[in-house]
Amino acid sequence: MATSQNGYEANNRSLIGTFTVPGTSLKIALRKGDVSVVLLEYLRRYHIEVESLVHSPQDLWGYAERTIRGNSSTLSNHASGTAVD
Repeated sequence: MATSQNGYEANNRSLIGTFTVPGTSLKIALRKGDVSVVLLEYLRRYHIEVESLVHSPQDLWGYAERTIRGNSSTLSNHASGTAVD
């Protein structure tokens, strides 16, 4: 079983869901369960309290099967759906 840097199972699309960021029409792929609850609340608050996410949907992403930039062997937390950019 492949794992991401934080130890979550990675590159398993059955663990990933598509969610709408509260307060927006933006969709993002994240790990199902507690991880998505926490990250969606973070994104909701960021959207309201810091900067609107609506103007840059192409810059919002979560799940991606990839390694950490600059490292060819360690899977990114994005590969487990446990990170957002």
